[in-house]
Amino acid sequence: MRPLHRISLLSALLSALLLPSLEAASKPKVEAPAKAPAKVATEDTAEEEGKIVGMPLARSNGTWLGLHVENGVFVLSFFDAKKKPMKADAVRASAKWNPPQKSGNIYCIMAPAGDGTSLAGNKFVTPPRILKVYLALFNADESIIESFVVDYRDMP
Repeated sequence: MRPLHRISLLSALLSALLLPSLEAASKPKVEAPAKAPAKVATEDTAEEEGKIVGMPLARSNGTWLGLHVENGVFVLSFFDAKKKPMKADAVRASAKWNPPQKSGNIYCIMAPAGDGTSLAGNKFVTPPRILKVYLALFNADESIIESFVVDYRDMP
């Protein structure tokens, strides 16, 4: 093949490859229609969910519990379905755990604390706080409302 034929063959191939892309580039771009602005939620229609302090525990009645350590003791906070603090519906709770640096279990009773939205324990929880905690919530007549088994880990 002569060099001149090679050049014309090469130019024909390049033009076949580049021509569709050049045509597409020369066409005017059509912008998509503007979207309608998102609806702004009013205070009446939707409320933002709150934030659960500590490890969240879902309850069977649709409310939530939050288990965390405060001042070295377990605190169990009560939250409604929208995760807002609510008055505790248990008179007391008990907690049992097995600390990694000791043998045997530690038991504590959690009594009402603060403004009535939480129950606080009476035993110090030593670090490292990677524990299996057994919780039981009690009514005024000493019957068990609910019980939980929690793989507790300090939240960062």
